Amino acid sequence: MLKEKMYTQSMSDFLGRMGKFLPFTPNGLTYLTVVFSAIGFYFASRNNALVALLFFLFGCGMDALDGGLARFLKLQTHLGAFLDGTLDRFVDFLLLASFWFFALPDVILPFPIMMFALGYFTLLPSFIVAYANHRKAVDDPDEKKVWRIMHRTEMLILYFIALAVIPYNPFYASSILTGALILNIITSFQTVFLAVARSKERKTALRIFR
Repeated sequence: MLKEKMYTQSMSDFLGRMGKFLPFTPNGLTYLTVVFSAIGFYFASRNNALVALLFFLFGCGMDALDGGLARFLKLQTHLGAFLDGTLDRFVDFLLLASFWFFALPDVILPFPIMMFALGYFTLLPSFIVAYANHRKAVDDPDEKKVWRIMHRTEMLILYFIALAVIPYNPFYASSILTGALILNIITSFQTVFLAVARSKERKTALRIFR
C-alpha cells in the first residue's frame, strides 16, 4: 500500500539526491544490495540476528538509493530496472532463508511448512503482476491498477521486525512471520482478482460455456 501512495518513491528520490556524493553508479548500488545481504545471511548462520539485521538494513538502504540515484543522474535503463528487480529476489531469498538458522517455535503451522509457504507467497504477488504485464492481460507497468495490501516494502518491514525480536522473544518473531504469511496469501488472491477485474478481456476470461 505504501507504494501506491508514492511514499517510497519520494523517499527514494530524496536518498538518490544524497547518493550523488557516493562513488558508485546506480547499478553498483544494486550489486551492493546483494553483497550486504549475503553478509547478513552469514551472520544469521552464526545465530547473530541483530548483526544480520544491520547488514540487511544496509542492503535495503542501497536498494532505496539505486533507483533514486538513477533518476537523479538520468541514468535509468530497462536493463537497470531488470537487474534491480531480479537481484531483489536474491535478497528476499537470503532474508527468508536466514530465519531457518533460528529455533523458532510453531505458530498455527509447523515452522518448516510455514517458512516454505512464506517463501512462495512472498514471491507470488510480484510474479503475478509481472506476468500479467508481460502477457498484456493488464497494462500496468507502474503497478497502480493492480494494487496490493502487501508490497515488498511492507513485507520487508515485517521481516525486519521479526529478525529484531528473535533474541528477545522467538515466539513473537514466529507470530509476526505467520501474520505476514496470512497477509501475503490474501495479497496473492487479491492480485489475481484485480488483474482479472482490470483486464479489458475480463468478460471473455470469466465465461465458462460458449
